Amino acid sequence: MKPVDALAGAPAPTVPAASPAGYFSARALSYPAETAWIDDPALVAAILDRVPTLGPGRRALDLAAGPGTLTRALAQHRPARWHSLDLELAMLTRPDIVGHRVVADGAALPLRPGVFSAAVCRSGLHYIGLATGLREMARVVAPGGTITVAQKVADGVRHDFAWYAQVQALRSVAPRQRLFSEDIVRQAEGAGLALVDQAVLTQEVVTDLHAWASRSGFFTSSHTARLLELAAAGSDPTFAARTGFAVAGRTVRYLLRWAVTQLRVPGPPA
Repeated sequence: MKPVDALAGAPAPTVPAASPAGYFSARALSYPAETAWIDDPALVAAILDRVPTLGPGRRALDLAAGPGTLTRALAQHRPARWHSLDLELAMLTRPDIVGHRVVADGAALPLRPGVFSAAVCRSGLHYIGLATGLREMARVVAPGGTITVAQKVADGVRHDFAWYAQVQALRSVAPRQRLFSEDIVRQAEGAGLALVDQAVLTQEVVTDLHAWASRSGFFTSSHTARLLELAAAGSDPTFAARTGFAVAGRTVRYLLRWAVTQLRVPGPPA
């Protein structure tokens, strides 16, 4: 790994404990193939549209970088000194990770204030904690800098949120928040950030029902059975039309909704 001590305001961080259930460590190599949204071109394009041109001398952060697929796209289309940060060492030791690598907790970044010109976080703040993660990004991005957040939101299931919350509680591999797009705007304002733009995208996913309910074999049979019971609601055409979650035989079709939000750290650029 490339050294990052120059960024830190304290001694280099030690490797934290693995995430709950060890899911991300155990599946670091297979995670991209098992994750429907990881290379979605529309989502990546929406993120890139909200990241400014930086220049190769500028530092930028990909928070909760995971296997680094987004970091590679950012490094290609928005050249800068990109830093891939994740809680899981196994993710960052993949051979295709680009740039500087930092193992750290996104809720307590071991980095100096204002050290980055931009920061991006895709599908991480529901684990880190929305308010905490936004405050930490606001702290480490310099005045005038840009923060871009892409987060799955529950906007399409407001009237069936109790069902959705049960499903997500069972499918989650770590404690997580369930968010609406307006939560991101409200918490960003609370962190002192200015809203530049927000778009909500919809991505359709079609996959094997049992693979969805078992997390490709990661969950126990009893855990999977509970998810299949909840998934049965998708056999009702009225429910499917209302929520976008439909079950037909051994196939499930559902909609992922993403809020892609561009924020600005107040103050003149350095």
